[in-house]
Amino acid sequence: MLLSSRASSSSIVTSRRGWLQAGLSALILAPLAALRAAVPEGWKVYKGNFFSIGVPPGFEVFPEGDPGGAGKYDEVGLWNEALQVKFSVYSPQWNGEASMMQVLRYETLKSREEKTTGGVKEIQLQMADEEHGNIRFVVSRTKLNENTNTTFGIQIPNMKVYEKVKPTYVKWKTTLEQFAD
Repeated sequence: MLLSSRASSSSIVTSRRGWLQAGLSALILAPLAALRAAVPEGWKVYKGNFFSIGVPPGFEVFPEGDPGGAGKYDEVGLWNEALQVKFSVYSPQWNGEASMMQVLRYETLKSREEKTTGGVKEIQLQMADEEHGNIRFVVSRTKLNENTNTTFGIQIPNMKVYEKVKPTYVKWKTTLEQFAD
């Protein structure tokens, strides 16, 4: 009887330990999952070299930069013809610089801000294309201790269109899922 009582006590402890481990894992993983929003219904998904991201309705996908492994890209642009808006993302496996960080020959650099906080270097750019009337905003974040980089950009014809598309742009950025080796 004592032996069976120990066995059943042992199985209860093992059961509680398993439940506790599962609970702790859920607590640790839950915040990570909460950072990445699910791709909204009705959106497609683009799979790059080491990332995937949602594609809102009305946007066409244009891979940019150099193709990586299996012909996939680290940078992609999404174009909406009706709004004349382009979303861009650069999400390589490791550090690098997105082509969208370059000021094009017909653009003027309006502002550049750089700051480092908590091991993350952030560069914000604003460029204007006076000839075509476009404005570009780019934000690049590099985690210095991990040597990783993510860059987002948006090109708009004017601030009125920006206000209209901003909720979609903000939601779009949260759909980025980065893959490790």
